[in-house]
Formats: sequence, C-alpha cells, structure tokens
Amino acid sequence: MPDSRPSTAGWPWASGPCPRLKRCGCGGGRRRNVVLDGILVEQLMGMNRFTHRGHGYGFDLEDAHEAMGRLKPTPDQQKGLQGTNQDIYDTLVLGTTTTKTIGGDSKSYTLRFVDWENPANNLFHVTAEFAVEGTTSGQVQHCDVVGFVNGIPVLVMESKRPSESLEKADSQLIGYQQADNIPQLFHFTQLLITMNRREARYMPRWEHRVNSGTHGGTRKIPTQPLHP
Repeated sequence: MPDSRPSTAGWPWASGPCPRLKRCGCGGGRRRNVVLDGILVEQLMGMNRFTHRGHGYGFDLEDAHEAMGRLKPTPDQQKGLQGTNQDIYDTLVLGTTTTKTIGGDSKSYTLRFVDWENPANNLFHVTAEFAVEGTTSGQVQHCDVVGFVNGIPVLVMESKRPSESLEKADSQLIGYQQADNIPQLFHFTQLLITMNRREARYMPRWEHRVNSGTHGGTRKIPTQPLHP
C-alpha cells in the first residue's frame, strides 16, 4: 500500500515511539521543549573538533550542553517571536564559542550547530503529529509534520484535505505562533509549508514573510507556489 504521507525529500521518517526523538524537560514540560536534546548533544560532539598546537581534540558533554543552552533562549532572553527567531538564526549560521584549556593555555573555539560545508555530516529527521504544549496555556497542539536538522526543528508543515484551502492552513500556522499558543516552536523554525494535495506554498524566514495583511495581531504571510 503506498505511503500517504507527504514526500520528505530524502529525510527519514520517525514514526511511533522512536527513542531517539525523545525530548528532555523537567516534570511535565517535555512537550514544551521542541528541541531533540539527545540528538543535538550527540551531533555537537560528533561534528565539532578543534586544533591546538597541531593536535586535534574533541568537545565533551559539558561543552555540548553549554552550547545547547545558548541556542535555547530563556524567557528573559526572548525578544518576541521575530527577534528571537532572528537571534536563533544567527546562532545556527555562526555557531557559538566555548573556552578550552590545554596544558594551561586557554582559548575560545567554535562549535557549529549545522555543518554548512558538509551537509552529509548533519542528521535529518521528519516526524508527523509532533505534540507541543503551550508554555502559558498548557494546551497541546499536534503539528502535522515537523522536520529537524541535528535535533533542531527548522521545518513545520501543515497539510489539509484537497477540498480545504491553503488559507486555512496558513491561518492555523499563524495561530500556532500566538503568545498563548506554541510560539516556542517557531523560535527555531526557518521554513513553513502549507499544502492540500493539489498545491503547496512555502514561507521562508521572517524578513520574507510579513506584508500588510493582519491576522489576530500578527502580520499575514505572503506565500509562493511550489512547482514540481
């Protein structure tokens, strides 16, 4: 029987209770955390090395957790949806630094969250019905499709029936971004896609998304058709 799920362009599907897709969190807050911590920590240690006086070294678990903490903004560090998204985008592009001491010599070295030069070194996952709990309301939303790079959710897709309009899917994604919904997922997201089996549209990052339309206090997203 053919797979009814959307094509993922080579990204592996993670269905069922995949242990690698488990999230970390305190108490009942695991669904509020949208990053796959275990995968990100493994990738930070696996992708990154530094050289000191001609010798190569790896980063340890403490370094990886420190870097991951810098990627995730605490409530006092957040600058609204667009500002926080921009800060995280900059961190994904530039990486972060940590200080290592070798033989009494301390220097700062860069850790990359994404290997932009060698894409094959990155780890890709796609999962359906990704559950996210609102940080203030406690309401749980199930996003149709979420795509991860190294455990970081960079893609959100909303799929509708052929009889339903893409505007309905657009409106749902916009609603998810409200402060009383699940905005923390969209702090990280760099690409949004809406589809209904007949057509699809994509919405790249914030500076390309907003125009003069409004929806519940949030500017509506201009969209561009996807062609096969």
